[in-house]
Amino acid sequence: TFLRRFHDGTNDGTRPARLSAQGNGEEISGLAYVLERAGARAVMATLWSVEDQSTKDLMINFYQNLSQGQNKAQALQQAKIAQINRHPYFWSAFLLIGDPR
Repeated sequence: TFLRRFHDGTNDGTRPARLSAQGNGEEISGLAYVLERAGARAVMATLWSVEDQSTKDLMINFYQNLSQGQNKAQALQQAKIAQINRHPYFWSAFLLIGDPR
């Protein structure tokens, strides 16, 4: 789905891709590697599928933190901390692969 939109040009680049690993995790690292080789400096992935509202909340916090000058690693950490009172299922699945700056 995302890769199809990415490949045929219908993904305008304004929406982040959320990758979800299933199985032993080799698939996510392989896909992240391919995206980095294609020019992505970093890839945000999830270890399991997270419901849309939680993902939206975390991503809003993430991009707000980036706009305040935090690097990607700090922005993700702070976005997770903002949801610390929620069950870890909703925020702990997110990880950053690649350049944290």
